[in-house]
Amino acid sequence: MNRESRLRKQKKRARYYERRQAQRAAAAFPDWTLPLLDSDPSGWTDAQVIAVSVHPMMTGLGRHPRLVADADWVDNVVRVKSAMSDEDFWHRFLQLLRTTYAWWDPQAGHVNEVAGPYPECESGRVLPARTVESYSGKLWTPAAVTGAVVNPVYTGIGCYPRQIPDVTWVQGVTLLEQRDGMAEDLLLVNVLWALWESFGGDGRPYCVAPFGYMPKPVQNG
Repeated sequence: MNRESRLRKQKKRARYYERRQAQRAAAAFPDWTLPLLDSDPSGWTDAQVIAVSVHPMMTGLGRHPRLVADADWVDNVVRVKSAMSDEDFWHRFLQLLRTTYAWWDPQAGHVNEVAGPYPECESGRVLPARTVESYSGKLWTPAAVTGAVVNPVYTGIGCYPRQIPDVTWVQGVTLLEQRDGMAEDLLLVNVLWALWESFGGDGRPYCVAPFGYMPKPVQNG
């Protein structure tokens, strides 16, 4: 067997084990569901603990109050993502946003401004500044293009109808990280900012409709 054939066999074997590892990780994490947040955490299942730790509403998305610092949310997501494939995590993330929309729907009432002091960061993680922006209506800058790519609303979340399949969005954010070299922390910061822009939150009592959607007024009081 020549060297080229051996390399092909090694790559094929590596891909097989990667798929098996992803399948085992998926089996270890059943569908994420949210518990009642005022219930005793000691009674939460592992899936419920994960759902709470990775849900962006904990950072004050929509009308949900902020309960954690952004850096702690990113830290939680990075730890959960490390236990499964990127694709599996992002598919579960989208499903979690959809199935829990009633919990943080900005159209259901006042969009929360930050109340009280900003939560203390427990992880000690230092986040990079975002590198995305909203489309201005005049020019598609690289930051605006990336801002559209990382925005989950195009898969159909809440008041925004679906424009692309989940797999297309998941492939986009995965390529940003794996092919284009966007750091994991930065990708998460950008995704979180896109959600804030689209649904309000983080101290901003308004929503900015992404490109391709009509503006949707938010009830304030």
